[in-house]
Amino acid sequence: MSPTPNGKTAPKLTLNGIVETALFVKELARACDFYEQVLGLTNVKASETGCVFRTRNQEYLPIVSRKAALAVPSQNEIVSPARSPGFASPFTRLT
Repeated sequence: MSPTPNGKTAPKLTLNGIVETALFVKELARACDFYEQVLGLTNVKASETGCVFRTRNQEYLPIVSRKAALAVPSQNEIVSPARSPGFASPFTRLT
């Protein structure tokens, strides 16, 4: 347990998985290198707009360029769920 800003003790939290998460980054290549080389995640898809890492069996972490997230997507790009038509999953264009 560790102390909180108010001096109370908080229990240690354990990350069990990542659900429905996407990270928007300014420097895509640098971020993708970090998650692959430093954290050791498997990069399963990459493009000029983003990359997707497998975090566990069927759990994925999309890393999306901020610039690309604001642009209109073209076919076969990894897109932000918040910017895609109908708020679709970022995995709809992976194949």
